Amino acid sequence: MTITSASTPGPQSPAAELDPIEFTVLRHKLDEIIAEAYHTIGRVSGSPVVYEAGDHQEAICTPTGELATFGAGVLHWTQALGAGIRHVVSAFAESPGFEPDDQFMLSDHYIGPIHGPDVQLLAPVFHQGEIIAWVGSASHQTDIGGIDPGSLCVSADNVFQEGFLTPGLKLVERGVVRKDIEDTFRNMVRTPDLAVLDLRSKIAANNVMKQRLLEMVERYGLTTVRTLFTQLMDYSEQRVRARLQELPDGTWTSTNYIEGVRDPVLRGVATITKTGDRMTIDLSGSSPQTGGAENISPVGARSSAVNPYIAALCHDLPWNEGLMRPLDIVLPEASVVNATRPAAVSLNTPAGANLLIMTSTQTALSEMLMAAGETYRSQAGGNNGGAFNSFVLAGADGSGGMFTTLIMDLLAGGQGAHPDRDGADSCSNLWTVKSMVANVETTELLYPLLFLAHAEQIDSAGPGRFRGGAGLVDALIPWGTDELINVNLGVGADPRSSRGIAGGYPGGNTPAWVMRGADVADRLFGRGLLPGGPGDLPGETERVPPKGIVTVGPGDVLVGVMSGGGGGYGDPIDRDPESVLRDVAERYVSRSAAQEVYGVVLDEAGGAVCGERTRTRRAEIRADRIAAGRPGTGVPGGSDNLLVEPDGTLRCRNCAGALGPGGIGTFDLPLSVGQPAGIATTGSTYVLRHRACPGCGSLFDVGMVAADDTAGGPRTA
Repeated sequence: MTITSASTPGPQSPAAELDPIEFTVLRHKLDEIIAEAYHTIGRVSGSPVVYEAGDHQEAICTPTGELATFGAGVLHWTQALGAGIRHVVSAFAESPGFEPDDQFMLSDHYIGPIHGPDVQLLAPVFHQGEIIAWVGSASHQTDIGGIDPGSLCVSADNVFQEGFLTPGLKLVERGVVRKDIEDTFRNMVRTPDLAVLDLRSKIAANNVMKQRLLEMVERYGLTTVRTLFTQLMDYSEQRVRARLQELPDGTWTSTNYIEGVRDPVLRGVATITKTGDRMTIDLSGSSPQTGGAENISPVGARSSAVNPYIAALCHDLPWNEGLMRPLDIVLPEASVVNATRPAAVSLNTPAGANLLIMTSTQTALSEMLMAAGETYRSQAGGNNGGAFNSFVLAGADGSGGMFTTLIMDLLAGGQGAHPDRDGADSCSNLWTVKSMVANVETTELLYPLLFLAHAEQIDSAGPGRFRGGAGLVDALIPWGTDELINVNLGVGADPRSSRGIAGGYPGGNTPAWVMRGADVADRLFGRGLLPGGPGDLPGETERVPPKGIVTVGPGDVLVGVMSGGGGGYGDPIDRDPESVLRDVAERYVSRSAAQEVYGVVLDEAGGAVCGERTRTRRAEIRADRIAAGRPGTGVPGGSDNLLVEPDGTLRCRNCAGALGPGGIGTFDLPLSVGQPAGIATTGSTYVLRHRACPGCGSLFDVGMVAADDTAGGPRTA
């Protein structure tokens, strides 16, 4: 078992402090430096994964590697950047040493970057012969070699099959790119020109940060900038500790599941314990280390665990090392969340342990916030970004070369619902708060493929009193090439991995499939027709494994629910019927789901709610819940329908009935509830475990449980 602080020990605060005005001005200057670096890397890179989707992160650190400030790129890389800098400082101070304008390349997943194609560029900032700071940039490279195209290696058995792996190379020496290092990297990747350009984009971002920091030193003095770093971290630490003091002490646990390459079920468990002004995130109970590539190293696990914490509790505070100081992380050894080298790790992001950590931690945090009263309840929410497909496409580019690209539409998942509002549709998520979905026309311009559909998926949102946001479905074909190779990275084709809270359902399943022999060009284009959506495509359906490789021929269509809907909040039969009517009219919810899950019956034309029939249908749902319930124990997470009195007595808020020991009704329903037949899992090993009031049928909690997982079960608080 590894127990570690999320932060590194910091230097003592200086005696002097900046006055409030100077502190505020300079704090925002640092924010602007990070923002300029963010846009610089996007403008230099030639990869739409970087300049369109925003798959990168930048940070400024102290000379010892503490995070002085970081940006809103990919949040789960932030701690990894600090870890990479600390490694370089420790390992290379004597040989090869540090000189002005040096930059180090780092790609070892057990040291810094947390999964396959991510590469860090780390640079010391010198002033008058002294290192006064470090800056770092990381981005997703289109390819770094390895056994599978795109370097997200579903076929890998160990880290040696996952591509170019360096614990640190001095790529830039005194401002000059070393040709021997760059050519070695170029020689080992499938898209050398683009890969090198991505390296240059990180060099440029670091140069911007260095220049702007030195301009601050020249204008305000080195002592002022050093004081700013220390005071900024202390300020964030004090603010977040005060916030933790306002939250209730207690323990909250959440479990989530994904599919694995080698193991059919991978489990992530997060237990949050809050005492005073400290918090522990304990990942014990997560699955053992897997033979596939979904594992994550300790540095990646810590970086992933702090992401929901930052988003939920620290979104309005300056982002730096101070936020991490009250936080401890517990990592079970030889587990999927703390792998032993040389376990393969390239899939942990987006479709592995990184996701398990973030989704389970987010749900446990939300249940803590639900217990915190009105001040913090609005920050609670269902999961978003917890289910998706990510297509790594490769093939001939028409000029004799090879291309690889990553379709990043997983970034547009539906947002989880909140206690006071629906989740936003096809928006960003907690781990890429500033990222975007690439423009399909840009992708078509750069690569030999053509999109047939790019639309929001009906019934993808998790039902609830407030529903989650809807996700996206894509359909595409080879265009200008004989075939596409798709390395599919999927989560949620079997489990529903975007969890709801307080009785809300999880978001929908996210399968992918190929329509074999659709021959769209001849059958439709040749007649001047376009498909209205994936459902209009001819051909024989072949399911694509969540993690696997499939070839898409010239007559085939690749289809995927690219981003799942967000988890719902609250009991679906408490939703305003007029809101359900609007959702049906706007094709977010089907008529069948409206009646089956929300208990809302529409007239024949679908233009109005049938009030009496809706009341009858909702009464039937309550009666069915009461009849199906068996005695259950445990206190569900925060719920609008559950009241905990000061003496600890549990009552149903709806009927005021007392819930004694074994007094909560528990029943299971198929995982397919509320989903279209085309995307719902059938014959799943998972069930939706419901807990409800045995007196009136009000829903307290919906958890997903793997039937053969004795360590799983409904969430308890």
